[in-house]
Amino acid sequence: MFRITQTLKCCQLIILLALILPNISLATSTDVTLKKTYPHNTNRVLDVVVGLAKPPYVIPKDDKGYELELISAVFKTMDISPRYIYVPLGRSVSLLDQGMGEALLTINKFIVPNDEIRTVPYISYKNVAISLKNKALKVNTIADLNNKKVAAFQYAHKYLGYEFSKVAAKNPSYIEVPNQFQQVQLLLEGRVDLLVMDINIFNHIYKTLIGQETTSEPNIHPIFPDSPYSVAFKDPNLVEIFNSAFKKYSLTKEYRSLKNRYEIYN
Repeated sequence: MFRITQTLKCCQLIILLALILPNISLATSTDVTLKKTYPHNTNRVLDVVVGLAKPPYVIPKDDKGYELELISAVFKTMDISPRYIYVPLGRSVSLLDQGMGEALLTINKFIVPNDEIRTVPYISYKNVAISLKNKALKVNTIADLNNKKVAAFQYAHKYLGYEFSKVAAKNPSYIEVPNQFQQVQLLLEGRVDLLVMDINIFNHIYKTLIGQETTSEPNIHPIFPDSPYSVAFKDPNLVEIFNSAFKKYSLTKEYRSLKNRYEIYN
């Protein structure tokens, strides 16, 4: 009688375990899946698409430059390691749609209209028109770029808004140049009248090239408003995480030191 009772209890225990174990297995599986999607204790690698060299913001050698080091620092607080992919700016815009890369730097609402995948601005470029003083050009508005030979950075007709886009479309002497070193050389060699580019990028390249060129001093025409740029993420969940991380980082001494090191004052 004792053995029968013991056998019945064993059977009940087996049945009970059979009912409980699938639920335990399911909970464990779900937990593992969540950790893979939103890692907290592991360093996730993220493919980040960025344009070609544009010092002092982007210096591909060793992934340096103000913009890249800023992004790397913010990503570090998110437990993310960026893996930078350098492509011409015009091509980078379409890569997220093509499934290449998980984040895209230096974009605005004209480039990525979907605000669900666009972060708050993390950087602001100061785009200007630049001529040589010996040309004595008067450029006070965007409309003054008409009928002049203008070399702008790639995709400037999209980045700089509707008014500039109209001027660019109507000007037969307007070109866009992927390589910004070549862009500055065009001005120094007298092959264009004006450049449209960020003043910090111009100053950095100009200082590099003036030892090789004999030219007049540049004349800066501040006809554009500041250009704030954001990150676009393929995963919308990363937007708010980045926004929060950047806000905290922007209050640190490290952030101020980084700006001073690269002489970024805008």
